[in-house]
Amino acid sequence: MTEKIEIVYREIGPGYYHKYLLYTDSNGNQYAASGWAGKDASSSMSDLSQSGSSGSGSSGSDYGNIITTHAKYDADYPDNPLNPNARGQTQKHEEIKSGEDLSGDWKKITDSMNDIALEGHQYRPLDQNSNSTADEALRRSGLPEPKNDGLGDNWAPGSGNNLPGGSDDAGGGSAGATVPGGTGGGGGAGGAGGSSSGMGSSGGTGGGAAGGTGGGGGSSGAGGTTPPRRDPLVLDLDGDGIETTTTRDGTVILFDHDGDGVKTGTGWVKPDDGWLVLDRNGNGAIDSGRELFGVDTLKSNGQFATDGFDALRDVDADKDGKIDASDSVFANLRIWRDLNQDGISQTNELTTLSANNIVSIGVNSTAVRTDLGNGNVQTAAGTFNRSNGTTGATGETNGAAANLDLLVNTFYRQFTDHIPLTDSAKALPTLRGSGRARDLNEAISLSNDLGNWVQTYTQQTSRQAQIGQLDGFIEKWADTADMKSLKAQADALAASGVKLTYNLAGLTAGTAAYDDFVRKLGIVERFMGFTYGGANGQARFTPLDATSGGVTVTLAAEQIASIALAYDRFKTDIYESLLLQTRLKDYYESIVVTTTHGLPIFSFSEVQKSFESAIKLSPQQGLVDLIEFMSAFGDKKLNMLGWNATQFLIAQLNATPDLVAFTEELSSWTVRLAAATEHNLTGTSRPDLLVGTNTADYLYGRDGNDVLTAKGGNDYLYGDAGNDTLDGGTGNDYLNGNEGSDTYVFNSGWGQDTIYNYDISPGRSDVITFGDGIATSDIVATRSGDDLILSLRNSSDRVTVQSYFYSDATGPYRIDQVRFADGTSWDVAAVKALVQAPTSGADNLYGYASDDTLNGLDGNDTLRGYGGNDTLRGEAGADNLFGGAGNDTLEGGAGNDYLVGNEGSDTYIFNSGWGQDTIYNYDTTSGHSDVIEFGTGIAASDIVATRSGDDLVLSLRNSSDKVTVQSYFYSDATGPYRIDEVHFADGTSWDVAAVKALVQAPTSGADNLYGYASDDTLNGLDGNDTLRGYGGNDTLRGEAGADNLFGGDGNDVLDGGADNDYLYGESGDDSLLGGSGNDNLYGGTGNDTLEGGAGNDYLVSNEGSDTYVFNSGWGQDTIYNYDTTAGRSDVITFGTGIAASDIVATRSGDDLILSLRNSSDRVTVQSYFNSDATGPYRIDEVRFADGTSWDVAAVKTLVQAPTSGANNLYGYASDDALNGLDGNDTL
Repeated sequence: MTEKIEIVYREIGPGYYHKYLLYTDSNGNQYAASGWAGKDASSSMSDLSQSGSSGSGSSGSDYGNIITTHAKYDADYPDNPLNPNARGQTQKHEEIKSGEDLSGDWKKITDSMNDIALEGHQYRPLDQNSNSTADEALRRSGLPEPKNDGLGDNWAPGSGNNLPGGSDDAGGGSAGATVPGGTGGGGGAGGAGGSSSGMGSSGGTGGGAAGGTGGGGGSSGAGGTTPPRRDPLVLDLDGDGIETTTTRDGTVILFDHDGDGVKTGTGWVKPDDGWLVLDRNGNGAIDSGRELFGVDTLKSNGQFATDGFDALRDVDADKDGKIDASDSVFANLRIWRDLNQDGISQTNELTTLSANNIVSIGVNSTAVRTDLGNGNVQTAAGTFNRSNGTTGATGETNGAAANLDLLVNTFYRQFTDHIPLTDSAKALPTLRGSGRARDLNEAISLSNDLGNWVQTYTQQTSRQAQIGQLDGFIEKWADTADMKSLKAQADALAASGVKLTYNLAGLTAGTAAYDDFVRKLGIVERFMGFTYGGANGQARFTPLDATSGGVTVTLAAEQIASIALAYDRFKTDIYESLLLQTRLKDYYESIVVTTTHGLPIFSFSEVQKSFESAIKLSPQQGLVDLIEFMSAFGDKKLNMLGWNATQFLIAQLNATPDLVAFTEELSSWTVRLAAATEHNLTGTSRPDLLVGTNTADYLYGRDGNDVLTAKGGNDYLYGDAGNDTLDGGTGNDYLNGNEGSDTYVFNSGWGQDTIYNYDISPGRSDVITFGDGIATSDIVATRSGDDLILSLRNSSDRVTVQSYFYSDATGPYRIDQVRFADGTSWDVAAVKALVQAPTSGADNLYGYASDDTLNGLDGNDTLRGYGGNDTLRGEAGADNLFGGAGNDTLEGGAGNDYLVGNEGSDTYIFNSGWGQDTIYNYDTTSGHSDVIEFGTGIAASDIVATRSGDDLVLSLRNSSDKVTVQSYFYSDATGPYRIDEVHFADGTSWDVAAVKALVQAPTSGADNLYGYASDDTLNGLDGNDTLRGYGGNDTLRGEAGADNLFGGDGNDVLDGGADNDYLYGESGDDSLLGGSGNDNLYGGTGNDTLEGGAGNDYLVSNEGSDTYVFNSGWGQDTIYNYDTTAGRSDVITFGTGIAASDIVATRSGDDLILSLRNSSDRVTVQSYFNSDATGPYRIDEVRFADGTSWDVAAVKTLVQAPTSGANNLYGYASDDALNGLDGNDTL
């Protein structure tokens, strides 16, 4: 089993961690090592400040000295998750090292822990604590320090701070190699200032230099020049290319390249590759670039090497083009792999060439130019050979002064000597310096003038007074540097003929602006550690001398702007860094820290009360002080320590209507308080605090971690990139955080706001925060479509989060947490559950892709199951239930409900009293089986199955309860709307075939019966029935009652039976028998046979060759025979016993009337004679049972035959002879 050493982060507060070390051996046994406070105590920062800085013993910190433990990692160990002290706390692991046998490394760690405990380091909660102890133990053991303990990861206050043998407590010298500042760091961000810590004590250097000139100013200063480089020779040991780091990516490694006793920030090689080194002074360490191979190497001729390969050639004694065992230097060469990346060689990091199987290194190179992506450049390459015959690669840089390999940043530095501190320096605040300016306490020890200035500065009680002294402050500090500005150098050499000329774009020599910039330039040079002495402002490290002559420096406008910005940021850094040690010291010292079981808990209640009082007394000044306090301490750190200062600030801003316009660039933010008439505020590329007005504003944060608060009005807030905080204040606002981990703040009376939170940035965590007085019980979470709505009870206030539930709230629109002032929070899972909680009102509830159970309770509810096998219960009210995909169970409950199963095998449940429900069961998925299930007490005999159109209706006898299944019979119940089975509690079930049969069963009432595509027989029995045959050759019998019969497709037989019936043959060759009663028969298409039967019937047949049948007693029938089909032959047939002589043919207008002699029976053929009986209404033949027939010509002749009575005779288009005989005739 591989062994490993890990750092473990144990979360002991709302956002901060305690670190300890964990070793797992090859047998799985575990051992831990930790640091702790020596005493449990409760103390304010004021008490801590007064504890002094001397102290190895108990007379110092109220919390005693740091103590350490190391033991077996079992339930008795305080940090073990099974121990009551640590139970329930989040613990995260980061691997430091793994390998076959790490027992030696663990022994070094435990020995270091013992030493630390004996050295007597005061425990200080924020800067010298258990986290400092863990890092120091790793550092002393030659192991790399953790990477994940910063603000963006598992923040562990005090990480990285050195504990060098207790001398850090003694008050002599600077605080080691700590990077100047803290939060500044990146390009263009503000300085590190006090927000880097806000953690040092005000007296002496016990806390290390607090804040100082920050990386933001350093970045701006570097932007005004070409960055310098250095070129040590490096070996690619693992064959994956040379990998480096630089200050640009946040990795600050300090190393003394040129041997001047000052370590500076530098690019560096990562641990998997190594420097080729030679311990030239034999002290067992690599002290400077003199002991690397590069331009800082002094060759045997007393000259510096031009590059690393030139330095290597100098030790090639036999001049054979390689360094191998034949060269005396070979055995003394070492490879330095800086495993812990601290720029300091440890014994375990230095190995021989033989130990790395290297037998030779070539001294010749090929020029290349490989950009390593972070400011470092490889400009030459060679090879080395291993004992196994493989060839490795060496890389180094061009030795020319302007084209070096490793990016050097002299802003970051560490003096290797220390200035003894004066009593004045020990009594005054201290700051970190940079470049060639020492830390403030050492600078004060070099200059009484500076000390007096700082003393005066600390006594100022107003913001304006302190700002007014900053220019003098920074200049006096710069004057203590061990280098002069380029102008001062030239002035000192003027007698030797040295003259400096500046060509400054946009500035005229002799003007106040020109002189002011040159003053600032000289100050920036000393804080950067170089002069802008090249022809175009390139960095210069060598001073002018008597031979320099005329020197001209030309700076472009962009360079001037960068240098001026660096100066301004240095001033800001100094101002903020001293705030917590001077003017805002009382606020800082009211923080209370309580250690329990050796670990700290922070309380800010007194801080908040103090600011509330100050703001009440003087709103403008109190708020500005609060803003500056937060920037100096670090708003994120305050939040992680347990005080949401940002939300407190927003609440105070919203409660303070009248503020004066104010703008200031601080390290945490660029602050802009809008004037009353200013409604559009746009931020910068760094963090901004934008405060709007009481009317409608547009606030745009841009890049950076911005805070936008709009106060009143209907506002639009757009955070853009960065971790932004948005508060619309009152009014109906639109909030868009965009990328980053954003926080949306809402306090009582916020209005009806909308959040659009589309954010695909990885690792983001977006939050809604409700302010004081709003508890979880006050917020009602509901869902509308994909939107989340959070409403304040008994108020019109609400927040709508658009598209929150897109992709089941896993999509880019979600809010990751909803937080409340009492510490309660809802994550996404909690919100998803809350919006499914029913009320007694009309709810809209939604399921997810999982298996959900939704209950509607009272009210007219809408329940949507979506994916998964869901159970939906509407309960009381007229509910709408939508199952969605999956095998769902839907129960409408009481009330008239609408149920939609959608895809999957769904079950619809009905119990007595269910109401009048409708099912829409469209489902095209293959293999599904949808079921209606009737509950206990409902037998098959209690359900009447009927059909209405394509709908199936299942009615409960003696009740108004019924279920209508829409379109069930679509495609003869083989379509997507069918229910596959109807189940009953006693085990009885109806399949589709059974249902189809049941709905064709007649009753004595008015039935609606339907056939299918098959040959059906439908009987109406009594009642006014409607029978539809649909497809197939059907037989429909209306029987008693006034019935409607529809044959549909096929050759159907329709028998109306008694009463006045309507018969529709529709398509096919149909037979229609009206029966008794006055019937209406419609043949439709096809060759139909129509017999009205007794009664006065109306017979219509359209297309096809139709036959009208009449038997004795048929009544007085009418035929409407409009038929334009070609070749048709329509016939009237008289039945048995009716001869041609029994029929009298007459004409009335265009109608043909065939009357049965001695009877009232007659047939009227409407419009028969249209177009002289050649039109579409004619009957082509009249037939008799004895075989006699009349064609059209015969009929035309018959109706012209006169009688002795009053005749109506008509001619045709031909030449006719009409005789009236007796009677009053009309011819």
